[in-house]
Amino acid sequence: MKSTSTNASVIREHSRQFAVILFLFAALPGFAVVKPADQFSADQVMSMQGQQMTGRIFVDAGNMRTEMQMQGMPQPAVSIVNGERKVLWIIMPGNMYMEKLLSQDEDVTRSAWTNPDILEHRGSETIDGTPCEKFQIKSEEELYLFVTAKDGLPVRMISADGRLRIDWKNAKKGPQPASLFQLPAGLKKFALPALPGGLKLPGM
Repeated sequence: MKSTSTNASVIREHSRQFAVILFLFAALPGFAVVKPADQFSADQVMSMQGQQMTGRIFVDAGNMRTEMQMQGMPQPAVSIVNGERKVLWIIMPGNMYMEKLLSQDEDVTRSAWTNPDILEHRGSETIDGTPCEKFQIKSEEELYLFVTAKDGLPVRMISADGRLRIDWKNAKKGPQPASLFQLPAGLKKFALPALPGGLKLPGM
């Protein structure tokens, strides 16, 4: 009886030591969950409800720029997030631009890269043969972001219903030119015409 009690104590002690070792290893940088990279550039393909757009994305510590070629448009659609000024600029045809406060931006596909607080880790998966970390984006729509488990570079963003999907290729980690996140010179700010009774469009 005593031997059985002793064996049980030894097993419990070994289990406790093993748990401590696992905890310590998990706390090491090499074993921590890789977070999405905050400095990179990549080719981007967005598919939404049967429509597809190709372009580029540039991210640098709260700043973000996308250049998307839309079908039928002679020039790419450009959006710029300036994290320091906390604004979003959307470049429009005719050398014009629209400005919004980041706090008014409802596009969570942008917020995923400019506000990491909206990401929750949801485990690991393999995407097209690449080991990835999976994050859920806090939003009304169920969206997931996959980044490489090795260095946090973007691989895919997809909605639970599959209607929205963004794939990234040729991602390169590193700082981006500051000029990418500045408003180009010579553009005129677009002003919405006044609405009757002082009404405002949502988000404006």
